[in-house]
Amino acid sequence: MTGESFRPAGFSILILSLLCAHTPPALGSDLPERRYVFAVSPQPELELASIYGVTLNNMAQDAYLLHIGPALGEGTGEKVASSTWTVFWTYMAVIWPHEMGHWLRSQQVEGEFVFHNYALPFPHTTFEKTDKTTLEDEIFLSIGGFEVNSLIARDTELAYYRDGQAYSDALVHGFIHQIFFPMYAWLLFPADPEKPDTWIDAKGDPSQFVLLAFRRHTGREPIRDDGSVDPALVDMYREASILSLVWPMLNPMFYKSASAFAHDMRRNPVVAGDGILLGDRDLGWTYGTQFRPSALGYELYFTNYFIYGGRVYALYLKHGRPFINNGAGLILPDLYNSGVISVGAMVEGWDQDLYGSGMAAYLNLGFGLSDSWALSLQGGYKQKGYLTGEALDEGYKGMVTLEYRYTPSHSRP
Repeated sequence: MTGESFRPAGFSILILSLLCAHTPPALGSDLPERRYVFAVSPQPELELASIYGVTLNNMAQDAYLLHIGPALGEGTGEKVASSTWTVFWTYMAVIWPHEMGHWLRSQQVEGEFVFHNYALPFPHTTFEKTDKTTLEDEIFLSIGGFEVNSLIARDTELAYYRDGQAYSDALVHGFIHQIFFPMYAWLLFPADPEKPDTWIDAKGDPSQFVLLAFRRHTGREPIRDDGSVDPALVDMYREASILSLVWPMLNPMFYKSASAFAHDMRRNPVVAGDGILLGDRDLGWTYGTQFRPSALGYELYFTNYFIYGGRVYALYLKHGRPFINNGAGLILPDLYNSGVISVGAMVEGWDQDLYGSGMAAYLNLGFGLSDSWALSLQGGYKQKGYLTGEALDEGYKGMVTLEYRYTPSHSRP
C-alpha cells in the first residue's frame, strides 16, 4: 500500500523462490494437533486478520495433506501439484492478512482504504484521504499491514515454544511474515534515501512509513530548499531498514523457521526440538527478538520465554525510536488449564512521547466444548497509547473465538 496504490511487483516471484522446495507434509503417524480458529468482534480488531491468516494457511495446507495429495498418488505430477498448491496458498495467507490490516486500520481513522480489484497476483488498492485526515491517521494506515505481519510472527513463535514443536508449513508462514518489512525494503522496493525522487514519490510501505514518521517527529518536509534530502530522514531510513533485517537475525527462532524450508516434510511434517536455550520444559528459558513498525517509529522487542512445568510465559521489553516509546508486557497463555476451563492473561505497560504512560490488561476464558471444540471469551481494557494492532484510544475490547483442534493421523476435518 502506498499513497497512490499497492503494487508489489515481483512479490509472487520472490515467494515462489522461497517456497519452491517446500511441499505440504504427507500424512504421518504421530502428528501434533492442528488448530483452526474463527473469531468475531464488535470492533474492527487487527487481531482478526492475524487469526484468519493463520487459519487460512492451516486449512489450505491440510486440504492437500489429507485429501488432494493422497488422491494424486506419487509421481512427478503430484510433486508439481504440491509445490503449486503450497506457493499459491502460502502467498494468499501472507498477502491478504497484510491487506486486511490496512483495511481494518482504515476503519479506525479518517479515510477509506479502497480495493479496486482482487486480481492475482495482488490487489490494486488506494487510500482515499479526506479533509479531516491527519498525519496520525496516515501513519496508522501505512503500518496496518505490517502490524498484522508482526502479530502472526509473534503468535507463531509463542505457539512453537508452547507446544515444543510445530508444523513446518506453520514455521514457513510465520517466517515470511517476520521478514515482510525487510523483504519490502531490501528486495521489492529498494530505495536510495539520498535521492529526492525517493521521497517525492515514496513507493512501498517501508519508505512511506519512514517518511510519515519523519514528518511527524520533525515537522519538516523531506526535501530541503537546496533540493537535497534532509540528512535526518536519510539516517532514519537507513537505521530502520538495517535494524529490520539485523534485529530478527539475532533471534534463534529466525534460523529454526528458516530451516523449515529445507525440512523433509513428506516423511516428517513436524519441526521438533523445543528451542530452549537453558534448561528443559520443566524449567527452561529462551528468548526472541522482533522488529515492528509503529505509530511512533520503529520498535525493537526482546522477549524472554520462561518454560515451567511444560507451560510457557513470555515477558517482553521494548524500545522505540524516533519518538520515546518504551514498554514491557507479560503474556500468560496458560495461566490455568483444567482440561475443561482455561485462563490466559496479558498485561502491558508503556511510556510514550505523544500518549504518555498507560496500561492494558486482557483476560481470556476458554471452555472445552468437546475433545475437538473450544469456545473462548476475550475481554480487557486499555488506556490511550500505542500497542501493535490495538485501537489507539482508551476503551474496552471484546472478542469471541471458536477453535477446532484435531490430529491429522486420527481424524479428518
